Amino acid sequence: MSRRNAFAAASFAVAAVLTAIGTFKDDGDSVGEWLLVLAISAGVAAILFWVVVPRVGESAGVAALVLAVLGFVSLAVFWTGLPSVFAGAAAYLGVAERDRREGRPALAYAALAVAALVVMLAIVSAIVG
Repeated sequence: MSRRNAFAAASFAVAAVLTAIGTFKDDGDSVGEWLLVLAISAGVAAILFWVVVPRVGESAGVAALVLAVLGFVSLAVFWTGLPSVFAGAAAYLGVAERDRREGRPALAYAALAVAALVVMLAIVSAIVG
């Protein structure tokens, strides 16, 4: 499995688990709602990982930071599962930028830090929210 596919699968899996926690913690009769949210998360993950990420090119650090910030903004609608999907795409690009010989590691580390914060806040939101 490629690194991109692994990040995409992990991002979607985190979104699925967090949305399940948020959906089923109060009542257990919301399967249709959860499946709709999963479809949204899967669609956004597909767009991010197979349309946006391959087109980034040399600006992976900037794109990683932008996606991490979008993940932070999407915490306003945490129930959609989007924060972890954006954070996963940001982390993938951040790692790619960090590993590049001529990359900008400061941007990569900033994106990774924001992405980690987004996932932590998404976890808290799923449990508390």
